Amino acid sequence: MLRHSRQSLHNGALHPRTFRHHSTTSNRETPENSHFLPLEHAPFLAHVRMTPPRQVACYSRVDFNVYNYNENSSLTRFEKPKLGPIALPARLISRKRMTELHRPERVDQLLQACLGTEKGKKALLEADVIAPRNVIYKLMHGLKVSLNVSYTAGRLFLEEHEEKILYKLPRPRLVAEYCMRFKCRSPYYQPPNSYPEDVREWNAVVQRNIGGLNTLMSAHVHCVKDKYTASPDCYFELHSRRVGSSNTYPFHLQKNDVKDLAAWYLRMHLIGTPELCLGLRSPDNKRLVEMHIIPTDELPSIINDFQRSQNWPNWQPDGYITRAFRTLYLLRDWAQEAVDSLQMKPVKGQKNDEMVWRVERLRHSDRGIYVRELSREEKDRLWAVRDRPLWEGLGQTLPRRHGIIDRASLRDLRQLDRETLDSVEPAAPLKAAVGTGKYIFRLLLRVDKTERPLPGDSVTLNLAVDPRQLEFVVFVFPGKTTLPAGCLWSYRVWLRTNQVDHRLFGDDELWIAKDPDFSCITDASFARLRNVSTTSQTYEAIVGRAKINFIVR
Repeated sequence: MLRHSRQSLHNGALHPRTFRHHSTTSNRETPENSHFLPLEHAPFLAHVRMTPPRQVACYSRVDFNVYNYNENSSLTRFEKPKLGPIALPARLISRKRMTELHRPERVDQLLQACLGTEKGKKALLEADVIAPRNVIYKLMHGLKVSLNVSYTAGRLFLEEHEEKILYKLPRPRLVAEYCMRFKCRSPYYQPPNSYPEDVREWNAVVQRNIGGLNTLMSAHVHCVKDKYTASPDCYFELHSRRVGSSNTYPFHLQKNDVKDLAAWYLRMHLIGTPELCLGLRSPDNKRLVEMHIIPTDELPSIINDFQRSQNWPNWQPDGYITRAFRTLYLLRDWAQEAVDSLQMKPVKGQKNDEMVWRVERLRHSDRGIYVRELSREEKDRLWAVRDRPLWEGLGQTLPRRHGIIDRASLRDLRQLDRETLDSVEPAAPLKAAVGTGKYIFRLLLRVDKTERPLPGDSVTLNLAVDPRQLEFVVFVFPGKTTLPAGCLWSYRVWLRTNQVDHRLFGDDELWIAKDPDFSCITDASFARLRNVSTTSQTYEAIVGRAKINFIVR
């Protein structure tokens, strides 16, 4: 059992308290041998800042277990359909084929794609969380989900656990999922004839900062609307539902389908998809009777118009984003401290980068998540049951894994980290991250043993000096009056080189529960305001190891 203290931001401010990861009572059924992590120990932010999404890599699925990285052979283009009969390839109806198509996404393909491009390598160096989009979407929506989680090379990896029943939908829903995708798109590039049409998928890897957590997501993109620009602004989604009989619901949807608008918005908002095409089918599912092009930004207002017509409260997407951020923050904090504890007290036969946790969230539960570490036998069974027959059928060997990623990808990722660390030598400028002579600066706040990134983009500078001998100037001063008092601070950070100060960071909303402790910083010189009168100000300073009082009159 891990026991540690931490500070957490609650209701807008950080409050120190003892935080123990242990099983607690709950009004719901608790998974056996699991630790319950309450979400109240994660930061609570009324508004989670999100940076604009950026595509850093892509990959094409051309057959079962066959992927082409950073090429567009499976990319498709939107074609406006004609209203009329719907034709669906008969081979898609096979339950076995549909099961394979709906297996959970893995992080293996995401890593391979990022390791093949300079943008992807830079994104990996900055990443805090790496996961398929579906994982983050389910955390946002509060859906019941079971995840496999690893913390390796300083990054949190998440995958959806493959349940026994992968895909179970009736025939009408099957048509709803696929008819629009085959009726409304055509290949962007002409792929080889050997690629089966019903298996091809094009996936984008998108980088986005969510509340200070640099997140890498892989997501299936249905098609592009016009020209492919290697940016999320060209993505386009296709959806289909049966037409309703009432005009009171948006776009003539049925009552039970209105909630899908919120789900589509969350999924599209995560990766920055700007528009979707909604096709409405006849009640017998044989004809396309209506089609609507809907901008993503208009979906919340459309949903709220419907909510008001039913005398229901407004739908607030910010709450969903906050829920996902708090869960990711809590998981990353838990995993990091678990790995650090194992490094301090090693267990024979156990490596910290091979730890895998099963994370379970109960449906619509905002109280917390359940976490338990998998045994060696459970880890061996994770992928062998379903993956081994598929790999052996292709004449390949199932790759060995560290945590939930294969060893080859982890080896390449560690090599990338080593090259970046070695590049601080003056003779070897940073090549793996952004290019010759350029360096990336990121700002983190350490509270006790926990580090969290502060909001704001990283800064890239050209340096002509030794990066191991940099001097920083930091101003931290009280901000606006708050309750509780003394928790809101402002900060400014400059880099001083050749007697010139270069502004790097600045913000006026830094929440800290107690006075910052500058004495814990090695080689720091600082002055703190101790007394203010009408005629003077008294500062207590540390210069080197000497204590000096300054009186300003």
